[in-house]
Amino acid sequence: MHMMLQAVRALVSPSISQKERSVCQRRMNQSGLLQQLCTILMATGIPADVLTECINTVAEVIRGHPDNQVGGICAIIAFKLNTNWCRRYCPSVILSVIDMR
Repeated sequence: MHMMLQAVRALVSPSISQKERSVCQRRMNQSGLLQQLCTILMATGIPADVLTECINTVAEVIRGHPDNQVGGICAIIAFKLNTNWCRRYCPSVILSVIDMR
């Protein structure tokens, strides 16, 4: 698990060009990988070392990518709440939070 998360982080590392990083970040969202990582974050019984690595990976995937930031928040809300509720209301809630900044 550690190696997989480190591989994902390598693809979105700040050391690669912004263009390449942005493409990788977009693909990680489109493929559902970001949602799966957020599911791991919210799951119970995950060992601390894996959870720490997963938190760092999600942070790298959403860093500087507004679509992924919204996608990550929606994935966490969907996990905690009814998925249908999230599909219907999550975009409005996210936009309200962004407007408050």
